[in-house]
Amino acid sequence: MAKLATRRWGDSGPRAVLVHGVTAWSNTWWRIGPALAERGWDVTAVDLRGHGDSPRAGTTMHLEELGADLVETMGPGVDLLVGHSLGALASLSALNQEPQLAARVVLEEPPGMTTVDRSLLAALIADDFQRALADRAGFAAHLSAQNPRWDRRDVDEAVEGLLRGDGEAIVRATEQQDLNWNLVQLVAPLELPLLVLLAVDGTTSFGAEEGGSALVGDERASFTEALGANEHVVIDGGHCIHRSEPRLWLEAVTRASEV
Repeated sequence: MAKLATRRWGDSGPRAVLVHGVTAWSNTWWRIGPALAERGWDVTAVDLRGHGDSPRAGTTMHLEELGADLVETMGPGVDLLVGHSLGALASLSALNQEPQLAARVVLEEPPGMTTVDRSLLAALIADDFQRALADRAGFAAHLSAQNPRWDRRDVDEAVEGLLRGDGEAIVRATEQQDLNWNLVQLVAPLELPLLVLLAVDGTTSFGAEEGGSALVGDERASFTEALGANEHVVIDGGHCIHRSEPRLWLEAVTRASEV
């Protein structure tokens, strides 16, 4: 297990923990964190291992390790646990290891596994790392063109996340399939309120706004059925809804988890 780097907004109220996606870091929540603090939450965002300012990943980056890191860093008693993409998977893993970790969970775009070409995804991630290192400004311009609804700071923080990340370990974990999961099996044991935010199911590719959801087709249908009475909301914001549609993101989360 690893003790994760964190950043905080607010200093009182119910505890909210924000967990970023792959290649990002805690400052992806630069707008969401303060907004939740203004609504009465004591907000902490973490850097997953191999990301941001947290310890490097080492030779493996298994989902169980990412979940154990969250348990060690945050401990039980979190009122609201929010995870985006890889962060959603890590949050589910943590809850399976420590059911008392959180009272309520928001999963933003938990990715499917069966529809993802892992070799292609690893190659795309590797290319992003290389382009960001070689030409930060040029890559930022490319990222902004892919995601026209992102604020300039969203772009800057996405690039910064790449520059701070353990690119070799992240690519290796993706390509060698260190990260394996089954969403239905991850949610089945949980006995707590879940809110799931999904992008539009319109494509089998994802990453930029035009790429749609990371959870599509039969895998998406099976997962939403497994949610039972828990709510899922579809927002047309691409894979990173908190960047593309922060107002709708906040409305959905606030409505489901009033302080």
